[in-house]
Amino acid sequence: MSNLHYTYGIGIGVIGITATIVHLFISTIWIAYLFGWYMTKHNSHNNIFLHNLQLNWPKCSLRLSTKMYIFLMIIGGFIMYSTDAVRVIYLCLTWIDLRIAYNEWFCRSHIFLQYFSTDACNWMFALLCLERLTVSIFTHPTYSSIFNSKIALCVKISIILLISLLTSSIYLIPSENVCEQFFYNRNFIYSRFILSSLSPTIISIISSCYLIRLGYQRELKFNITHRFIDLPNERLRNLSIRSMHKIIAAKITLFSS
Repeated sequence: MSNLHYTYGIGIGVIGITATIVHLFISTIWIAYLFGWYMTKHNSHNNIFLHNLQLNWPKCSLRLSTKMYIFLMIIGGFIMYSTDAVRVIYLCLTWIDLRIAYNEWFCRSHIFLQYFSTDACNWMFALLCLERLTVSIFTHPTYSSIFNSKIALCVKISIILLISLLTSSIYLIPSENVCEQFFYNRNFIYSRFILSSLSPTIISIISSCYLIRLGYQRELKFNITHRFIDLPNERLRNLSIRSMHKIIAAKITLFSS
């Protein structure tokens, strides 16, 4: 039985290490994309080498706030996954919980870092959905420029980080025995559920659904005023190529400028 448990632990550890490497690879791709997009945009007119290579980056440019939200979600997701993956790998290979292998403050810091990054990622995605919906509704250039200013972006990110810090700060309070096996605090559980799970989820769902509905309505108006492109299938003669892809296009606009 001990050999079976040891083999099982080795397998879980290998899977955890592989998943960590894959997640790091995905994060590197996204960071390289954002950095390469920035370098290509600012140096393509002055760099002859880039001009000769004719690098073709996506035509859909991202807003500064969108790029920052994606970047922070990548960093937060990597921290969130790495802290938990390291604990699982260490547990499977040594059969010792990493949180109790060292002192109490190491345990508190490990828990705080994991939940803080989780809350930050949830709120960043909710803010990304809400911002895209707001920009789609209020298309005035002045409002758009104010909404995408660096000062407003810093304020929004600071508020999100502050909320995440408040919801996770209980893990750093010495009077709370968060490292015990049966830690239970009803007020903390309810407040954390509302602030870090329920609220960002509701914002993301409502914003995404309304954005898709808005894109659907705009596509219908466009189809009414323009000529339909009929599909070759006679049973689908009343449908157009645009109407077939309007929902997908509406979802794509969530991350487009």
